[in-house]
Amino acid sequence: MFWILLQGIGAGSAIPVGFASISDIYKGNEQAKRMSALNMIIAFAPVLGPIIGNRISLYDNRWYLPLAVIPMLAFPALLLLMILFQETLTVITKKFSFNELKISFKNALTNKNFICYLLIQSLTFTWLWADSVNLPFLFKDMNIPSQYYEYYIAACVGTFMIASTINQKLVIFKGADKMLFYGIIFVLFGSIISTVLMYFAAELYIVLLFKLIASFGIGFILGNAVALSIATVTNYGAAAALLCSIEMLFGSFGVEIIGYSYNKTMLPVLLLMIAAALISLIITQIINSNAIIRHS
Repeated sequence: MFWILLQGIGAGSAIPVGFASISDIYKGNEQAKRMSALNMIIAFAPVLGPIIGNRISLYDNRWYLPLAVIPMLAFPALLLLMILFQETLTVITKKFSFNELKISFKNALTNKNFICYLLIQSLTFTWLWADSVNLPFLFKDMNIPSQYYEYYIAACVGTFMIASTINQKLVIFKGADKMLFYGIIFVLFGSIISTVLMYFAAELYIVLLFKLIASFGIGFILGNAVALSIATVTNYGAAAALLCSIEMLFGSFGVEIIGYSYNKTMLPVLLLMIAAALISLIITQIINSNAIIRHS
C-alpha cells in the first residue's frame, strides 16, 4: 500500500505540472487548443490500462502484477522528461512559503469563474469514473466476454480523440466557451437518447453505441474547461493543483454513487450523466450572466 501511495503522489503531481506548463506558454484559445491536445495523449491511459490489466489477469490472477507494469512504463517517461522537458519559467530561488500557497488557493477558490469551470470539469469526471467502474460489472452480470469491454473503451477513447482533434481546429475560430457549451449539449443529447432506448428495451450494444455521442462531447469539454478555469487566476500552479484534486474527488463521488445505485443496468450512469450535463448547462448560464454584468 505504501508504494501504491507513492505512485499516487507521483501521478498527482504530474498532471498539474503539465497543465500549469501549458498555461505558462500559451494564452487564450491557443491555450485551450494545447490543453485539448494534452488530453488526447492522456486519453491513451484508459485504453491501455484495461487492455494490459485484462491480458495479465488471463494468464495470472495475482493482484499486484498489473502494478508492476507501472514502473516499467514510468521509467522511460522519466528519462524523456529529464532529456526533453524545458523549464517554462525563469528559475527563481526562494524559500517555500505556506502563507503564499494559502493565499494562492484562497484567491482561486474565491474566483467565481474559476469555480464554475472547475465544477463543469469535475461533474464530467463524476459520471466518467462512474461509467468506467460500472461497465465491467455490467458486462460480467450479462455474461458478456471481458474483451468486449476493451473494445468499447477503445471506441470511447477513439471517439474522444476525434472530437479533440476537431476541437483543436475549431476552438481558434469559435472560442473555448462556445466549444465547451457544444460539448455539454453532446453529452446531454447522447445520454437522453441512450436512456430512451433503454426504456424501450433496446439491446445493450445499441445503447452503448448511442452513448458514444457523449464520449464525443467529452472531447469538447475537458481541454476547454481546464484552459478557461486556469486562465481566470494568476497562479497557474495552484489552480492546476486544485483542479486536478477536485476533479479526482468528484470522480470518487461518482464511483460511490454507482456503488450504491447499481442495479445491473446502464440506467444509474445515464441518469448521472443527464444530471451532470443539466447542472453544467446551468453553470454556463451563470458564467454568461456574470460576463454580461461585468460589461454593462
